Amino acid sequence: MGKSNNVAAVIGIIIGIVGVGLAGYTLYQNLTLQSQITDTWYDVEEDAKSVYYSSYTAITDISLSVNVKAGKTLRVLFTCTARVDGLYIYLHMYLDGVYTGIEAAASRTDSVGGIVTFSISMQYINASLSGVHVITIWGVSDDPGTTIYDSTLFAETL
Repeated sequence: MGKSNNVAAVIGIIIGIVGVGLAGYTLYQNLTLQSQITDTWYDVEEDAKSVYYSSYTAITDISLSVNVKAGKTLRVLFTCTARVDGLYIYLHMYLDGVYTGIEAAASRTDSVGGIVTFSISMQYINASLSGVHVITIWGVSDDPGTTIYDSTLFAETL
């Protein structure tokens, strides 16, 4: 019995050492990444914003003006909750009034009716920008009751 207890103890020590090593590596990576972030910008809108447009239109009060230094990478994150009262909502991310190719959609598949909520997020990364740029979110939906709320538009450079 003594030999199997020794083997179990050695295996436990090895697992413990590996765990401490992984935790240290994770901490190092997080600290390294945080030290690389040079600028941050954000816009938070808790109020509901209508997205009832027949074609893609900029959503009121959700925008950021960012100043990207040469050689830096811009990372953008948009999150919101969508309240869909019709069949669909589509959101696009624009940079300087030009569609970035980043989109999110939520649509219902039932015919019951009523309100459905969705969590929506979009991410955009661009390593070739410099200067001042404006990020906006554009949307379209099929029902006047469709809105987004608790919106956060966040950008950082590293």
